[in-house]
Amino acid sequence: MLDVSEKAKAFLNELLTQRADPTHVFRLMRQAGGFKMNFEAAADGDIVYQHEETNILAVAADLADELNATIDRQDNAEGPRLVLVRR
Repeated sequence: MLDVSEKAKAFLNELLTQRADPTHVFRLMRQAGGFKMNFEAAADGDIVYQHEETNILAVAADLADELNATIDRQDNAEGPRLVLVRR
């Protein structure tokens, strides 16, 4: 099952506050060779992750169940970024 660290949740929430549409969240999706995030509304059946009662991330239930990983925030010289840490 996919987990999201508190640091990653806070970072996603910070990014969402800069967006114009409060009904949209980040969506983790599979793409060729890895994963990507889009900005869109959560769909029925999604697993929705929250930060302080605000929806921040949606993942299709089958993908969330399949991933044995944690989304975390890493800081480097270029600034913060999200990483997928497999367990």
